[in-house]
This record gives sequence, C-alpha cells and structure tokens, in this order.
Amino acid sequence: MIPLLKNVFNKVPSNQITNQIHKAKTYKEFFYHHNTNQEQDSISELNSILSKLRSEISELSISIEDIKKNNGGLMPYINEYDFSSIFSNFINLLTKELNNQDIHQWLSLNIQEHYYPTYNLLKKHIINEFSKIFIATKIWLDTFSNDIIFKYSIVDYETKSICHVKSNRFTETFCNNLLSNSYFRGISLLILQNQTTISYQTIFQIYPRNLNFLPYPKRVYYINEIKNRIDIQSWTNLSSETRGNEITNLVSFYNLLLQNLEKMPKPQKFKLKKGGDLEKFKSICKYFIRKHKLFDCGIDELIDIISTESDLGITFNISEEKESTFFLFIDILAKKCISGPIYEVIRDRFFFTKIIANLSDNTLANRKRNKLKTFSNEERNIIENQALQLS
Repeated sequence: MIPLLKNVFNKVPSNQITNQIHKAKTYKEFFYHHNTNQEQDSISELNSILSKLRSEISELSISIEDIKKNNGGLMPYINEYDFSSIFSNFINLLTKELNNQDIHQWLSLNIQEHYYPTYNLLKKHIINEFSKIFIATKIWLDTFSNDIIFKYSIVDYETKSICHVKSNRFTETFCNNLLSNSYFRGISLLILQNQTTISYQTIFQIYPRNLNFLPYPKRVYYINEIKNRIDIQSWTNLSSETRGNEITNLVSFYNLLLQNLEKMPKPQKFKLKKGGDLEKFKSICKYFIRKHKLFDCGIDELIDIISTESDLGITFNISEEKESTFFLFIDILAKKCISGPIYEVIRDRFFFTKIIANLSDNTLANRKRNKLKTFSNEERNIIENQALQLS
C-alpha cells in the first residue's frame, strides 16, 4: 500500500522522505503511480497532491529582490506595500482561475524527482509570470518619462529626474490595470488588452490635473506640440491602413490639456514703488547675479518681472542651497523698490527644488523669516549697501 500523502510532504530531508516511502521512493514515482491507477484511493491521493500545490500557490511569498534577480535588475521603483498589494492581486487572480486540471497538466510536464525541487520549479514559473508585469511597466515608464508631454506624470519639473512617488504611482496603477485586463491559461498569464491601451489608460488616470508647474513661457510651445499630436492622431483614426491602432480617448485627453494651457493665467509682476526705482531694481539684480550667482540669466530677463512693456512670463529656477540668498534678495527689493503682490509673484515666477506653488502667504512669510536668520543684521546691511551701489 502506498503511504499517505502527508508522509511525502513532511518537511524533512529528502533521504528521510525516501526512507518513509516504501513502494514509492520519490515524489515523482508517487505521482505517476496514482496518476495511472484508477482506484478510489489513488484518485483521492492524486487530488491531495494537486490540492497541496494549490495551497502552496495561495500562500506563496516573493520579494522585490526576487523579481530584480529574475529580470536581471530590470525593475521600476515600487515600495514594499504596493508591491505586496500587486502580488496579492496577482495570486488572487491565479488561484481564482486555477483548477486541479491545470496543476495536473503542469505536473505531468514538469514534475521533478522530489517535492521541493518541484515546488521550487513551480515558484520560479510563477515568478516568471509575475515578472512579465514589471518588465512591461519598466518599458512604458521609460517611454513616458522621455516624452515631452507625458513625462510630467513621472518626473519632477524642477529636478528633471524621475520622482519615486510619481514612479511608484504609475507602477502600482499600471500593474493593477494590467491584471484587471488579464486571465490565466493554466499557470501562464495572458493579457486581454493591448498594452499600449492599458499604458495610456494609466497615464490618463495619474496625469496632474493642474498644469501650474509648467513655466508660462513654454505654454505656446506645448500648445503647438499638442495641436500637432491631435492632427496626427486624427489622421491615424481616419486612415484605413492604421485602423484599430488609434488610442482610445487620446484626442480627448489632448483637448483637455489644450484647454488648461489656453486658460493658464499670466504670471504676476512686482510693482515699482515709484518711477526712479527701476535703477535700484537693476542694481540689486546685477549684484545678486554677479556676486551670489543667484540667477543664470541676465538683467534683461529679470526685468520681465516688473516691466509693463514685457509680457514673456519668464520664470526662474532657484537651487535649494541658495534659498536663503533668494529671500534676502526679495527682502532688499521689498525694502527699496518693489511692492505687492510679492508672495503671488514668488509662487508664479520662481521654482524651487521643493515646490512652493501651493504655499499660503503666511507659510511663505514664515519660510522667508526663517531663511533670513542665516544672515546676521550686520551681514544683511553690508549686502544691502553693496547691492545699491552697483551700477
């Protein structure tokens, strides 16, 4: 009589398992014996084998490092929590659709001599299937991060580099969208919908609704680029040769972007306190450009933030390490030659490593006050006098 299945699966070394099994010396022999025997006991033992593997699959645990190793390091950024959630959705889909016949078929083709090598091979197969999702994610993540329009759902405007928070959101959303459009044939994942469609659905979901992070001077450039894309997509939709290749809702998405860009308000300007203050403004700007390297532009561009004759809407980047110097620059301007709306102009015209676009006037005022504490009163007076003396 073949021993009960529990003896085959006892977590002891394989040589001890072999000693416990009298007629079937290996897991493989045990499986084939009951697979070919139509007696009720054998059918029951075979079902136990299959149920055991189904249970193992439902309890399977893998790590981000498992996927990285499997993909040769190719892996988009994803935090542990969202990775676990995606894997849980993957396993739920697999176990929901998996039946004993699927496992029986896989075992018939892949069973090893002993149980643990068989289990490890099954785990490797599942990791391969799960890895498909992240390989696709990385490809689309790279594609969108290099696109002049879509990159803003993934990269920071200020740093021009991929933002982990945004990247994580794309990965989490794309993976779950992919799984919701997939099914399993046996233990192999098959995607129902075109990946291109799923990737653009993801972008539509996560793209920032507020375009205030885009600099006003580039507004016309983006408007022209989007109009050109709408024309191309419209011709694609009409062409009989490319019918079916159009991306659902892409033109509607572009039209929404277009509307937002066309409604983008002009950036605010500082106001000079009186007519003669223009020279003071120029002198202070020149000093901070030359002495402190606060801006990588000339005085002619800075004039745009006060001139009623210039309407370019130029914006300026301020590095994090020069934030204290910037607020000293603003403080001296406010004392000597400009008036409000000072904080509105700061929000509209100056881009920091840390975004300030949504900060209130009070928060900005407190931030300015704290940054100015890095200078002593004597240092501030010296800088102020030097700035006003530069012609």
